[in-house]
Amino acid sequence: MQRLSRTIIIIVFLSLALTSLGSPFSILPGVHAVSPSLKSHISVNPAATTGNFNVGDAFTVALNLTNAPVNSTSSYNGFQVSLLYNYTILHVTGIDYSSTVLGSNPVALVDCIDSIAIGNTQCTQLDTVGVTTLALVCLAGSCPDPIPVNGTLFKATFTVESQGFSEIHVLVGELSAPKSGGTAVLVSLSTFDGYFTTQKCGLSFCTPPVPFFTLFPFRIGSDGFVQVLKNANVTFDASKSNSTNGGGTILRYNWVWGDEGVTGPCLCPIVSHPFTLVTQGTNQKVVTLTIWDNHGADASLSIQVEVILIFIDLALNFVAADRTQGVLPGAVLNVTVEVKNNSFKTENATVSVNVGKSSLGTKTLPNLGAFTRGDTSVLWDTSGWTPAVYRIVARIDPVRNGTGFVIENDTSNNVGVAYVQLLVPLPSSYGLFLGLNLVDSTLLGLIVVVGLGASAGFIGRIFRKKPLDEEVHA
Repeated sequence: MQRLSRTIIIIVFLSLALTSLGSPFSILPGVHAVSPSLKSHISVNPAATTGNFNVGDAFTVALNLTNAPVNSTSSYNGFQVSLLYNYTILHVTGIDYSSTVLGSNPVALVDCIDSIAIGNTQCTQLDTVGVTTLALVCLAGSCPDPIPVNGTLFKATFTVESQGFSEIHVLVGELSAPKSGGTAVLVSLSTFDGYFTTQKCGLSFCTPPVPFFTLFPFRIGSDGFVQVLKNANVTFDASKSNSTNGGGTILRYNWVWGDEGVTGPCLCPIVSHPFTLVTQGTNQKVVTLTIWDNHGADASLSIQVEVILIFIDLALNFVAADRTQGVLPGAVLNVTVEVKNNSFKTENATVSVNVGKSSLGTKTLPNLGAFTRGDTSVLWDTSGWTPAVYRIVARIDPVRNGTGFVIENDTSNNVGVAYVQLLVPLPSSYGLFLGLNLVDSTLLGLIVVVGLGASAGFIGRIFRKKPLDEEVHA
């Protein structure tokens, strides 16, 4: 049985030669924050290794690449994959990359088994007992041409240390593409995990549970990372994780916070954690949840998290008048503006609303809480306004510090626009009016007759008149 792990991000960082809100964030099977699609993935093959293995027996799995994001403008020249497994059940005893997609002469940057570097390579911050990492790169002139879209990254040979159940979880699965200046773009792909078991749950071999969690507060950064604020308590909720085995329940949870320690194993589906080390612009933290059911089957879910110092963003969610079409001059309209605070802290939002060069007013939403929404409204008395289609523009003043300097991180979403149509009233003896339809006037320049009891002859006379000028007042 294949189990889909989720990866979130496109990353940019410096490396040696592998050198690419409101509601809680749900980590779901097959859900990404960014490209590439599920069609691009790294998988453990076979996904399930089951049977009557004895201690000392060995088996091999392949890490396969499928539908790599290769086209006329993008390719890859390296990868990094880290595997997590139960060290009491399995040991990795060999890594074989003789038939890798990178050709016959790749360079190993990282070849680390259970925190021991093999040959003249190194380990990563992810490496510990129960983790194996391989990072390969093909140098210019030695990469296959064309680079394969599908193929094997490497093979890992496991030796059985004891009978039982062990996941084979892809902690990290990334491809790298070269750029100038010694940098690379790392693309994190979707991953499909595997597992090993000699243990039966009823008549069938046990299968892995399904880990799931949400986190709050968070935001998705422009680089695709899940971002959390330094020293803020982030709540992780894995209470919807479940067992796939008959009569199964989740008994233990283990939370690994990257390089900031561990919570568990414990009966702790809901935990809070403050991240104290800023990672923005550097290697990100890999947060991993591992769960066990009452049959001893385990499975993990990993995401990469960026810890930032501060983020301030007030977004204008929408602006709307209570009436937009068929409005006669003299009507008083209520214009509502909704603001969303995407910041990690409470902010004051000052909103100005204009029609053309005329101000309808300025309002302040005080103490708008982090990741909450608030609305305010102004009135527009249309008496004396010329019939036309008018553009209403609402703007949030950027957040500033005490000296007036703009400190808001993202001001691209501080403006909202709405449109209102004022009609031409006709003499009262006709009992109707005509004007510009909001859609037609802006797109087609047509005149629309609205009313009751209008004769066909009168309608004909109306349409023989010179049409109103098509006009949008900014």
